[in-house]
Amino acid sequence: LAFSKPISLNKEIVDLSLLISEVLEKWKLNFARSSITAYFAPPQNFPKISADPRTLEQVFNNIIGNSVDALDNKSGIITFKLDIKKSESGQNQIVITESDNGPGIPDDKIDHIFEPFMTTKKNGNGWGLALTKRIINSHQGTIQVKSFPGGTMFEILLPLTEKG
Repeated sequence: LAFSKPISLNKEIVDLSLLISEVLEKWKLNFARSSITAYFAPPQNFPKISADPRTLEQVFNNIIGNSVDALDNKSGIITFKLDIKKSESGQNQIVITESDNGPGIPDDKIDHIFEPFMTTKKNGNGWGLALTKRIINSHQGTIQVKSFPGGTMFEILLPLTEKG
């Protein structure tokens, strides 16, 4: 029932480079325990956006947590990248890419991973990526996943407004 309610955003000007760096810092101990190396080279003078940092932090934690689970203590690499690209309508968009070198998402599951209750984890409940998609959509953005044996990549597109 709570899932059906609109997400309330408390938008402010957000430095995504700083937010992603802070989230990765909080994961440092988990990464060390799992022999995971995280890479993120924040771009210089990257534009800030109007967004809700609390909910975006939840998005990053969800996708990082999924990558950590997929890597299953077998060591691995998680990479974040920030970029800007023009949408088909000519608007500038922020591109946030998170990738890992895990086993990938099975073909029969990939088209359903953003659906509630869909999980590939032993102890998952299927809410993380469903909520992640709702948060991104509430920011007028999109999220896509690409996966193959040897890796998974999430691409998040968020609008870059003049205020940002």
